[in-house]
Amino acid sequence: MSSDAQRPGQTAVPPPPRRVGVLSGAGVFTLLFLIYLATVLRTVVDQDSGELVSACHVLGVAHPTGYPLWVLLGRLFDFLPVGGTSAFRVGLLSAACSAGAGAIIAALAARLTGRWPAGVVGGMAFGLWYPVWSQSVRAEVYGLTGLLFVLAMAAFLRWDGERTPRRLWWLALACGFVAMHHRTAMLAALPALMVGVALTRPRRARVYAIAGLGLLAPFAFYAYLPIRAAARPPVNWTNPVTWDRFWDHVLAAQYQGYALSHNLGQMAQEAAKLGPEVLAPGVGWSVALAAVGLPLIAWGLVWWMRRGAWAAWPLAGGAVLLVFWVLQWGETADLKVFLQPLGAVLALWGAAGLARLGAQLPSGTPRWGVVAVLGVALCGMLVRVNWERSDLSNVWQHRDRWAAMVSQLEPNAVFISDNDVPSFATMYLQCVEEMRPDVTLLRVVPMAMAWYVDLIEDAEAEVGDAAREAWAETQTALRELELRDTPEVKWERTALFAYSLARRLEGKRPVYVLHGPRALRLPEPPHFVGLSEDLVALRFSRPDLVRESSTADTLAELPGGVELVGFEWDRSEAGTGEMVSFRSEWRLRERVPTPLQFGVGLIPAGVSPEHFAQRLSRDGFFVQAFPLVGEQQPEASPEGTVYEQRGWFIIPTNTPPGLGRTVIGIGPLYREQYVGWTEVGTIQVHARPRPANPP
Repeated sequence: MSSDAQRPGQTAVPPPPRRVGVLSGAGVFTLLFLIYLATVLRTVVDQDSGELVSACHVLGVAHPTGYPLWVLLGRLFDFLPVGGTSAFRVGLLSAACSAGAGAIIAALAARLTGRWPAGVVGGMAFGLWYPVWSQSVRAEVYGLTGLLFVLAMAAFLRWDGERTPRRLWWLALACGFVAMHHRTAMLAALPALMVGVALTRPRRARVYAIAGLGLLAPFAFYAYLPIRAAARPPVNWTNPVTWDRFWDHVLAAQYQGYALSHNLGQMAQEAAKLGPEVLAPGVGWSVALAAVGLPLIAWGLVWWMRRGAWAAWPLAGGAVLLVFWVLQWGETADLKVFLQPLGAVLALWGAAGLARLGAQLPSGTPRWGVVAVLGVALCGMLVRVNWERSDLSNVWQHRDRWAAMVSQLEPNAVFISDNDVPSFATMYLQCVEEMRPDVTLLRVVPMAMAWYVDLIEDAEAEVGDAAREAWAETQTALRELELRDTPEVKWERTALFAYSLARRLEGKRPVYVLHGPRALRLPEPPHFVGLSEDLVALRFSRPDLVRESSTADTLAELPGGVELVGFEWDRSEAGTGEMVSFRSEWRLRERVPTPLQFGVGLIPAGVSPEHFAQRLSRDGFFVQAFPLVGEQQPEASPEGTVYEQRGWFIIPTNTPPGLGRTVIGIGPLYREQYVGWTEVGTIQVHARPRPANPP
């Protein structure tokens, strides 16, 4: 917190008593943490959380830059005697970090403006902002990023009050932690550090040397990476036991190609996409939030510039630098996660603007009553627009999807995936929940890297040798086909690799792959037999799906000339999280131009199929998809012929007890675009304990 001392040209603002700042910060921490606790994720979800929780649980090496401080803190949180899963316990680390950052912002704003209500609003607004809230309810590194940046901002304001070598050392140390943990956030703190170095007196080599040591000291945490990698943990990204691998990991060499990738037009497009993320979905709420928040932020910035330009300008410059870097970044799946430092700066400016508003109101008006009403309205809007989209407390469908896939694998199987989502989810199931430790999980993307193949061979020499040979054969085949490196080729590459590996392991290990080839026609055997949307088996004999049935009546007519002739569960009741088999029968009235899949879901009483279709992901409904009549679809069904399919469905973990109504829809293969949802049966569902794991 800034000192009572004022720089020349500043207008002194009497700070509130220290206990007031402490109490306001404690209040903000408590409120934010309770909100996060009510909405925190209980299991694995998409993005990186599966891999990150696994790294904490086994003390492994996470993806670059490794995040050693976060992994160690996450391991400590995993020992907390609360919740039932490591995903929940490590998620509490994110919640505690973001709530702590909000509390510090509240105390800083109270000290800066002399008005603790404005500080409370600033701290709460930061914590309720969607880019912050969405990352505070899952196991992710960005909550700690926000906390470390806020600590660096506090150290900078403290330095601005004294500008002594001792304060410079604390500023350098705080910035060192930011840079060590997440390089992007350091862009927002860099101008402040540069100003601190330039204006600290006396200018002596010893002062700069000590500050440099403070900046570099946090990087000692990176010693964790080779130490743990040498122990061969189950999560061991790049296996950084050599100097080359270590530096590539620390410098995030695999991501450097995304830097400075966008031109100004592309940056403008990304900024437009970020609008609903940083404000609200829907024009009305976005306009309302902007109308309240932006004038306060602008007013606070102008006031702060006049009060102390050397404190305000570096933070403003860092915010601009951060936004520029984020918008030009080439990988654009989720840019909002990088904006936590921007939220901290904006919250501080907004709190200052709110304090100025209260001070400028006529003396006869209830000044701070107006401020309180405005602050409550702002925070209330943030809760209204962000609660539903940030609430992950009942999200189990992602875990159910991959648990259903893993459960169907034969003993000692090899499963091959090609992207992060299935890889990280299955990694979590195996490392954290200890589900199917007999299965070997392979990823095609890092097969080109020697460290990955070496780790496979260390664990299973037979699979590793076969995988190395299969990968070489795959690369040769792709070159002969003269296919460019496109998403379609990556799809075919995965199928080719699985095909080659299955031929080498015939009779030894069953092989499964995430999907079969789209266009390539491979010599047979083995055949690609689609079992579900996420699971294709390589079999050396093709299943017979056709059977005669002259008396079969139509149970449901679906779009595209597809008729469901029959559907039945293998039992009449089941518990949540259990696997249940089903039998379905289909008739095709006309040629199917493109491969189709059907989705199976359960809906509780009082929910219509239309509501189910409209609020599928928002309400946590789960759909498990299956390719229609396998990978080889006939043009049409001869008269009196139906196609029989059997499959396994997992009863969703979040299904309420009672009579679950079965609905089926149809859509393109490998796309979640279903139409024609129709109710076709029921199954009695009873509650079972939700999946849990010890520390």
